[in-house]
Amino acid sequence: MQVTGNNIDKRFKEVSIQLSLGGHSFSEAGANLRPAPRGDTAPPAPTLGQHPAVALDTHRVALIPEALFRAEDAEACLRIDGLAPAEGERTVLCDPVDGIAAVAAFDGAALDAVRRAAPLARFVSPLQLLAADTAPSAVQISVQGPRVYLTVRGEALRYAHVLPFDGDADLVYYLTRLGELFPIKDYTIYIYAEAPTCKTLSRYWRNVKRV
Repeated sequence: MQVTGNNIDKRFKEVSIQLSLGGHSFSEAGANLRPAPRGDTAPPAPTLGQHPAVALDTHRVALIPEALFRAEDAEACLRIDGLAPAEGERTVLCDPVDGIAAVAAFDGAALDAVRRAAPLARFVSPLQLLAADTAPSAVQISVQGPRVYLTVRGEALRYAHVLPFDGDADLVYYLTRLGELFPIKDYTIYIYAEAPTCKTLSRYWRNVKRV
């Protein structure tokens, strides 16, 4: 079954905890992971379910086809991408999402805090949620604080990366450069961000949809 931008939004709503490098941001189960306005903080969740989904908000993540992934190779996958765990970090295996596995390097203390609260918590990367979308000829963008998750899909997934984000100009630059590799001017651009950011992109690309 084809997945659309709206279906991706449902995936984000299933995530009950978001962990950022600057600490953990707890949100109620079913909450959307769209970034809160600057200065706002997410309220703590009153409870953590038996199997909460925990989104690891970090650029230190590698995606691997589930069919090719072996747990014993997890840290090697990070090292190949130059993302080996730093001091105090641990390698985390994320649950596969529609055939896409992920491994991340993340702060050990934050992980311990989650395990104490919910020993059976499941981990996932926002990049997996975007990459799992099967809508053809699409760009998926999710702005998460100082990072942007970005994927490009033609008939198959062509690009998936987490990049620094300091303002709309960064997105314009990234999409311009990606436009040199892929015909994204003809693609639909789905974006999880505030309305002004969508308006900025609409000045340069014709088919921008906020989801």
